[in-house]
Amino acid sequence: MLSKSLQYTYHALRQNGIIPRMPWWWGSWLLFPISSAQLIYAYLLHPDIFPKNYDKFITSRSTTYVNPKPSDFSDAMPWPVGREIVDRIGILASLYYPEFYSSKLHGRDVPPLPDNLKPIQPVLEIAHPAHSKMLCAMLHHEEPSCLVTYTKFIAKEGIDALKFMGIVYTISLILSGKSRPNGGITTILSYAIPEIFKGATFITMAIATSWALFCGFQKILPNKFMPISRFYLNGFIGGMWILVEKPNRRLDIGMYSLRLSIETLWKLLVKKGKVRNIRNGEAIYFSLAMGFIMAIRKNQPKSITSPYIRFALSRLLGE
Repeated sequence: MLSKSLQYTYHALRQNGIIPRMPWWWGSWLLFPISSAQLIYAYLLHPDIFPKNYDKFITSRSTTYVNPKPSDFSDAMPWPVGREIVDRIGILASLYYPEFYSSKLHGRDVPPLPDNLKPIQPVLEIAHPAHSKMLCAMLHHEEPSCLVTYTKFIAKEGIDALKFMGIVYTISLILSGKSRPNGGITTILSYAIPEIFKGATFITMAIATSWALFCGFQKILPNKFMPISRFYLNGFIGGMWILVEKPNRRLDIGMYSLRLSIETLWKLLVKKGKVRNIRNGEAIYFSLAMGFIMAIRKNQPKSITSPYIRFALSRLLGE
């Protein structure tokens, strides 16, 4: 509700001319890249405050970079689980992206790993000796080429994303009562297939680009330049793939991610001691949000763009 109140307040301010005319590139599509920047930062460094379902969604669709245990490894052989690998990205960044020395080439001369990197030792021991950076050796140990890994990710996860979007779209058609439009199956397919491909492209490329930029930034930026802050850029640039979606979908996805971003940012500020948790805070901000929405409805009802919100308010007020 808070994110909706912010949306309608922005529309009202635009209509009143309080917010000036923005340049051509300004639009609701920016919501997702900006939110994604904050969310990716929290995903990597503060998993305790990151939404669990979103964490599982990203990690489960990143097996090209978060490698599962090789099939020829026995159950007794150690191997880091997904979150153990993701957590080491922030540690390697704080160490300014150390070089990788393969035990296959250097034998016993390889410097020992610090204790906080011990969980990824099984990965590094079998990593391709052509790797030069420890982060790359951890994320794609078998393939020394960052570009090849990026393309493999797109090919592998893209198929899964198509299946996922196909299921989601089918369910949405059934729930919306539009599973049998007048044009029959041909009309359904002509409309559904492009939407499914757009959704799959967005999911795949947003996640793939965010992962690939770990390698890319290592190649173009000095190791000590924004070692951790660059994570925001990963999320923002990856989030720009929202542009493949239709404008109304950009807004819906952007508002959803904005809500998660605000919630995560607040928890991060509490964790760092910048603010204190407010007792019954959810009720307070819900009341404030409803106050804004009711005021906007009374003075500028056209700013409330959602017909569902307008209907709910009418029923609530008995109109």
